[in-house]
Amino acid sequence: MCKVSKSKFGIMEGEIKFQQKQIGAFLNSSSLLELAAIDDVFGLQYKVETVSTRLDDVGLWYGRKNRCKTKMGLLKRTLLMIAVVYGSTNVVKYIIGFGKADVNKVSDSDGATALHCVAAGRSSSSVKTVKLLLEDCADPNLTDANRKTSLRSRDFKAGSIGPIEDV
Repeated sequence: MCKVSKSKFGIMEGEIKFQQKQIGAFLNSSSLLELAAIDDVFGLQYKVETVSTRLDDVGLWYGRKNRCKTKMGLLKRTLLMIAVVYGSTNVVKYIIGFGKADVNKVSDSDGATALHCVAAGRSSSSVKTVKLLLEDCADPNLTDANRKTSLRSRDFKAGSIGPIEDV
């Protein structure tokens, strides 16, 4: 018969509860990320107000790693980062208008900021989204893990987003 002290069992229970809380937080933020991606500002607003979620919370999003065509994986993203990737301008305006989200927040997974995410997303509303971010003091000189600035990325240079002069 295996002997397990009550103190060790209590620590294991505490660890399990902590992990369940972490998983629950990621699941909650992932559903918010989905609302940001589809520009559902009313659904997002309802969830933020009823679940007491911060707009800067980070969730996991499945996407291309370092803008590579072949490498996919889980990336840490904020609501703002996902909204700009998909051109969800109503959600971007809501998040910026709320005033509690950091437009210069850097992702732990790849060093991307919201401006980097605009370039990666190539949305038809990218120029408008960049203007919104820059008006809210987004820093175009921040570099990602590859030491690339957002407005100097290959997406802007190639013209797939629009002329940089428009910004």
